[in-house]
Amino acid sequence: PQEKTEETEIELAKFNFPDNLTLKYGRVKKLSFSVLNTSLSKIELVFSDNVIQSWSSPKGKISFELNSNNLPLGAQEIKINIFF
Repeated sequence: PQEKTEETEIELAKFNFPDNLTLKYGRVKKLSFSVLNTSLSKIELVFSDNVIQSWSSPKGKISFELNSNNLPLGAQEIKINIFF
């Protein structure tokens, strides 16, 4: 019989806004995320499968702005890609 292995999830960074974000057309929204691990080499901010900003050796709270004039209409996904 195989031994059960436990997986541990480590939070490396997190957004500082609710899961469902509303952004009106013609507006700029200031947002942020917090880096929780100091060993990261790079973070990319991805909106609708497009990298819109990146940071090298990110630490602490990272602020950014989303300008709705440059974004597609409708429901979209925002995420961060993390690199060591």
